[in-house]
Amino acid sequence: MAGLILGTLYVKKGGNFLTRLQKIFAGREATHSFVVLSQQIYEEHYLLDAQAVMTIDPLARIKGNTNISYKIYEIPMLQETADYICKKLLTSYIGQGYGVLQLIWFVWRWFNEYFFSRDMRKKNNPFKQGIICSELFWYAIVEVGKKHNMKYWNYVHPYLADTIHSVDVYKTLEEMCANGDCKIWEVQE
Repeated sequence: MAGLILGTLYVKKGGNFLTRLQKIFAGREATHSFVVLSQQIYEEHYLLDAQAVMTIDPLARIKGNTNISYKIYEIPMLQETADYICKKLLTSYIGQGYGVLQLIWFVWRWFNEYFFSRDMRKKNNPFKQGIICSELFWYAIVEVGKKHNMKYWNYVHPYLADTIHSVDVYKTLEEMCANGDCKIWEVQE
């Protein structure tokens, strides 16, 4: 692996209450996003993701699960830079509580975008407590901009850290690939 690895997944059937709400108010391309920690940090690949708290889970937890489809992307860069970014995310956010109240704002965003065609991506989300999975992605890309190449900042610039959701993450990663700024690392349909 030579780069920063990020991904999105979609829970096909069921899922918890928050996953079901996400399918309604964000879209069906992705219900979750995560950062894959490199084997230089751990002996195998692990996911840094937001659940009840920020956790580290083996990538193997989602591999082969027929109820989950996922797409994992690699942003090419020096491995030392990718490891620095992962360690910074780990030390900054591990153990932080899940920002469940932030999700209320996403219903508000959907309502404004759907009914009034208002662009809400740069509007303030007043619920700042905790962190959600897509927020972790936003912080990762900001670090990529600082440590690797500022052009990556342009991909998350339309959002604030707490106004981007997993479908936005999916679309952003797809745009990055279309522009040659990342590549697909692994897919499970």
